[in-house]
Amino acid sequence: MRVSQDEFVGHAESCLAVNPRDARNLLGACIAYGDEGETRISAYASFDAGASWHSLGALEDSANGRDPTVTFDATGRGYVCANTDDLHVWRTDDSGRSFSAPVLATRGHKLDHPWLAADPSSGPPSTTHLYGAWTGPDNTQLEFGRSTDAGRSFEAPRAISTVSGPREANFASPMIAAGPGGTVHAIYGVWPPLPEGLPRPEFPAPIRVISSLDRGATWARPVGLGTGAMEIRVRPDTNGLGLPTVVAHRHRHIAAAAFVVRQPDTPFADIAVCLSRDQGRTWTAPRLVPRAGDDTFYLQPQLAIDEAGRLSLSAFAYRRGLVDVVVMVAEPGTARFGRPASVTSRPFDPAQSTLGGKHGAWWIGDYQGLASAAGRIHPFWNDPRSGRMEIFTASLSSTARRAGISRPERPVR
Repeated sequence: MRVSQDEFVGHAESCLAVNPRDARNLLGACIAYGDEGETRISAYASFDAGASWHSLGALEDSANGRDPTVTFDATGRGYVCANTDDLHVWRTDDSGRSFSAPVLATRGHKLDHPWLAADPSSGPPSTTHLYGAWTGPDNTQLEFGRSTDAGRSFEAPRAISTVSGPREANFASPMIAAGPGGTVHAIYGVWPPLPEGLPRPEFPAPIRVISSLDRGATWARPVGLGTGAMEIRVRPDTNGLGLPTVVAHRHRHIAAAAFVVRQPDTPFADIAVCLSRDQGRTWTAPRLVPRAGDDTFYLQPQLAIDEAGRLSLSAFAYRRGLVDVVVMVAEPGTARFGRPASVTSRPFDPAQSTLGGKHGAWWIGDYQGLASAAGRIHPFWNDPRSGRMEIFTASLSSTARRAGISRPERPVR
């Protein structure tokens, strides 16, 4: 189903969340492009589990918006966060029918790729915690900021990890997730010094998670999960993206992280998943999910977890110049994924994107959306099949796609 039925000429970097108080209520956001290339943040809401969608248009004061993320708190209030050169957060108290004026979370100081998560704990609405993570300035440190009053105000941000040593030049593309008992996890990649120009060369990137057990007041030392491929050369003039992702169960101490790996001299890229069951103190060794094919690059993985602890994973599967959206489902509480199932009715050509060559000949966003609840999975992605980049979604059963789920995991070598 096409979501974006609006006046914008392009859409990218989609994100989606499901209301924990009402699984039929979905809230999405993305970058929206105007005729002259100007950007806003547009939002979309569904009240019938994705069967129909309502466009809220551009959010107030979202000019130059990018890197949007979406989350719900335990009371059912929704939030959209985005980089507008400053960091702004919009709140909805009516399931996405309207939004309040944005709140300034921090002034811009060359921040990049912010991500927002709401504490899942139930308590007085006035004390709801929101957690944000981003890189800055100039990607030299991982920064954290939080609100303790449901997004009405934000504390001053602080660095929770910094680059060190000659092999570390930049932190890149953090994502944050919140679990029970004040647990917060932030995942990110570490980039080496890179030459100027695009597309950048492929390079190995250490993937790390840093965790807090006290709602972000203090942070443990970062834990290395493995080596990822955050940019993958899919054709001589273009890189695809494989940014890391993290998710946490709202009520159980289960967290999962996923990132793209590429073995040397192979014509494919895999996705590896790690689990933590002790609030991020330790993580399992990375395990590969079933591969779509030996000539297929997995790009842009995204994780979601439902009430039963069942992980779902979506990705772009790039093969022979075309892209399919695929979804995999794991047994509850495990990373044993079944084989990928194609969501798209037909693959699309990413070269049809009209958004420019941010990473080479074409660009189809940095990440895609995914949400799961009440036995349904909702991938939420940008797709240029119509001739311009639009947002599409689907609603899938999380239990009907478990055929082959016991297929053995393959270890990363």
